[in-house]
Amino acid sequence: MGEPANYYGKDGLILKASGKLSISRDGLATGRCVFQLPPKQWGLIPELGSAHPYASFCGLEKIEVEFAPGFWLAVCDFAGVQNESSEKRFGLTRRVRQEPIETHPDFQSAIGGTPSAPLNGAVFLDETGHPTSDDTLGIFDRFRIKVAGGPNPLAGTTGYFAPTNTLWRATWTSRAKPSLSQPAGKIDNDPLGAPPDFGDAYTWLYMGIDSEQRGNGKAWSNSEDWMLGIWSPLIYG
Repeated sequence: MGEPANYYGKDGLILKASGKLSISRDGLATGRCVFQLPPKQWGLIPELGSAHPYASFCGLEKIEVEFAPGFWLAVCDFAGVQNESSEKRFGLTRRVRQEPIETHPDFQSAIGGTPSAPLNGAVFLDETGHPTSDDTLGIFDRFRIKVAGGPNPLAGTTGYFAPTNTLWRATWTSRAKPSLSQPAGKIDNDPLGAPPDFGDAYTWLYMGIDSEQRGNGKAWSNSEDWMLGIWSPLIYG
């Protein structure tokens, strides 16, 4: 059975299931309640932003209406933050992407060489498509299938996986919209959370902040990103 039919001052609105409340590590509380109401009584559906029946710090942010013979169900999702904490979660993301093998930093010295001094069976062609040893005209085309001594282990190789962006991220939940005082696109030598040290040549560039309102204003889910690189202070200082 549902609870009394007068939630939010709406006669005929019955709380059928109050479910449970989940609180994530970064403090975001989410929960779901199901209300029953007579058919076609749209005015009885709780308004967005309404407080959770048992957790007033959570606001209604999403409603789904299910139609059934003789009654309707309003499935209501709530979100908010109970005890705002300064604790933030941190994570590191490193990825690779495929690049042409001739762009590898060691291509000339160890992988394919040059038109005048090819390595590992590398073939270079000029603009007419003919093999050439002219360093000013030669463009890498392929590796030969065989080299002296047997099959070429680089035959068919056209690309390699190169590291792309390395990102450091902080995520947290707050009651109020976070401050936007830190300028994006600037070098930050002291990112939050003490990211790993990649050497003196590398610095972190602050990429900005993402904030999403939750619970119709009861909470904000936030994240900040820093990108690793060799950033020029002249440009990004």
